[in-house]
Amino acid sequence: MSDHQQKYHEWFHKFMIFFALWVFGAFAILYGIRHIVYVTENGASHMTLDIILSILLIILGIFIFKIRFDLAAMRKRSIKELTGACIAAAFISLAFHWVEDISGEDCYQGCIFKTVVFVCWGIALYRYYSARKNTFREY
Repeated sequence: MSDHQQKYHEWFHKFMIFFALWVFGAFAILYGIRHIVYVTENGASHMTLDIILSILLIILGIFIFKIRFDLAAMRKRSIKELTGACIAAAFISLAFHWVEDISGEDCYQGCIFKTVVFVCWGIALYRYYSARKNTFREY
């Protein structure tokens, strides 16, 4: 691999650990908190499900911060954790929209798009980091 390619790959890794994962984690936590506040203030037909999904989203945000530190420490398990977080985000997105659908709201077009984006992003990240597995440590 040439120096230019190596620097490009380092740039993307640095983008992930210094910006993207911070933003994704903060967004998940803030959206989860905002949704809990919205549901409790306005009421919802499936308030318990909405609150449970919001709590799962907050937990996912915290887990994304953990993944960020594992990626920065170059731990091999962070590759699988990152892919799992993207798949979990897709399932949580589907679950949110499933609850909205039960409530009578039509939402599947945006839901399918977000789910596909989360899954494709997870696959792309897994492929990117799997190609560089030899630079990661076991612990």
